[in-house]
Amino acid sequence: MRRPRPPQKGHLVHAESLKIRNGVADFVADADSNGLEAVATLKMSGEKWQRLYVNEAELADLISSGDVIVAGNADQAVALLNLFETG
Repeated sequence: MRRPRPPQKGHLVHAESLKIRNGVADFVADADSNGLEAVATLKMSGEKWQRLYVNEAELADLISSGDVIVAGNADQAVALLNLFETG
């Protein structure tokens, strides 16, 4: 698995996307290259992404606390992430 890079204060470290179509999730390293319009874009620190990634935090809670900024449909982003198995 690829680990997120540590955030640099005040800078967007990188942007990646997860394209989900026909029940298949596909990682796209360059978020602008997939040619699709995003349902939601999430902005968060590397530390928050790590907590989300290892199931130490819930996306809805991070959005409510202001730790994740959503452009687009936050409810759909939460519902989509909740479809993935946690373990």
